[in-house]
Amino acid sequence: VVGVNHQHIFNFRLDFDIDGEKNSFVEMNVKPFTGKGNPRGNAFYQEETLFALEKEAQRSIDPTQSRRWKVINPNVQSAQGHHPSYAILFQDNVSALVGKESMVRKRGRFMDHHIWTTRWKSQELHAAGTYPRQNPLREGLPRYSGDESIVNQDLVTWCTLSTTHIPRPEDWPLMPTTAVGFQLRPLAFFERNPALDVP
Repeated sequence: VVGVNHQHIFNFRLDFDIDGEKNSFVEMNVKPFTGKGNPRGNAFYQEETLFALEKEAQRSIDPTQSRRWKVINPNVQSAQGHHPSYAILFQDNVSALVGKESMVRKRGRFMDHHIWTTRWKSQELHAAGTYPRQNPLREGLPRYSGDESIVNQDLVTWCTLSTTHIPRPEDWPLMPTTAVGFQLRPLAFFERNPALDVP
């Protein structure tokens, strides 16, 4: 017996307050350096983009650019000029495969993107809205994410994780295990590696 092809899709709501409530959202993409200073063609650099509005911060992974994101406090700087932040690094993630006009997708539009960033609001707690099984409308993140500024604001970042399960005979009647996740990595909280003085 083999089960039906399907996906497991999760969303995590991360309410950041990095050195205070006023934070901003930045995307980082790695690109090849094509200028004259790279004669052997082996250099690359990281380009950072600060998103101004909620609707701009609906983003998806792109492994061709080593894409990742960070939430920063733009009001604090280290001695090196960096802003304290947490980088969000996805691991082994995929895109949703269910059709965009299916009822599942209409009720779970959070799966349209891997990451969303919105301004904090006390009533915005669920990525698919409050009653997704009873509501055919676009609730949740598509409604939360609009024209409001996310620069130097109290932010919430929503991370969507997906894994595709093409069942094996060994998965019946219970799937043994799979792994999907993301990592929060601190950036620029310290002036140097805090382990340097460990005896």
